Amino acid sequence: MRVPFLARWPRTVPADRVCDELITSLDLLPTVAKRVGAELPKAKIDGIDLSVLLLGAEGATGWPSFAYYSGSELHAVRAGR
Repeated sequence: MRVPFLARWPRTVPADRVCDELITSLDLLPTVAKRVGAELPKAKIDGIDLSVLLLGAEGATGWPSFAYYSGSELHAVRAGR
């Protein structure tokens, strides 16, 4: 499922930028934690810090692929476009 993600942070997140990279809601916790200087939980989490993508760094990429599970059942995989 594709859902738009809008970010606004004047003088930090570039305005009028469109990005087609794959990210997930799992990435919000590690990304926001990094930006505000908070520590992540000690347990391994699934998300990754995508600050460079959010901040508009040249050549930054999101996930190369993503597997969607419902419970323990694999329902979909997205890889590339």
